Amino acid sequence: MTAGGPPVELRAVGPGEREAFFAMLADYLAELDQYELPWDPAPPVEAYRAAFDADPGGQQVEWMIAGGDRAGFLITRTVPDWPEEEREIGEVIECYVMPGWRGRGVGRGAVERWLGRMRGRGVSAVEASVLWANTPARAFWERLGFETRAVQTTRRP
Repeated sequence: MTAGGPPVELRAVGPGEREAFFAMLADYLAELDQYELPWDPAPPVEAYRAAFDADPGGQQVEWMIAGGDRAGFLITRTVPDWPEEEREIGEVIECYVMPGWRGRGVGRGAVERWLGRMRGRGVSAVEASVLWANTPARAFWERLGFETRAVQTTRRP
């Protein structure tokens, strides 16, 4: 439970919940597009579906459950820290809290649960990628103690 917020659980998206997950993912991607570069929009839902099907164990896809309801999702993975592959890094690939649940501690509660799992596994560091223009997301991660370590640049070839 987070201070002042509802208790938050992380629960794996089950096989029978895939379509509900992809529907929520579509909402997330539509919202995310405002932060993308005009010539490089967010990938379509079909690209995520194909990636999950090609590597079903490569990431953990979980619902954020608050007050018994689905309030968002968290997609994470753990990878070796190249070139020091004996170290593991926890990565947040996507983090989405539905608009009606924002500002109520749901995102914080979900990430804190995930961080607890990462500590329990002995993970060396955790990372979350955020689009530079997405200032609300950047502020969220900074409130959780994340610091900017790198800036990724992009352009057309």
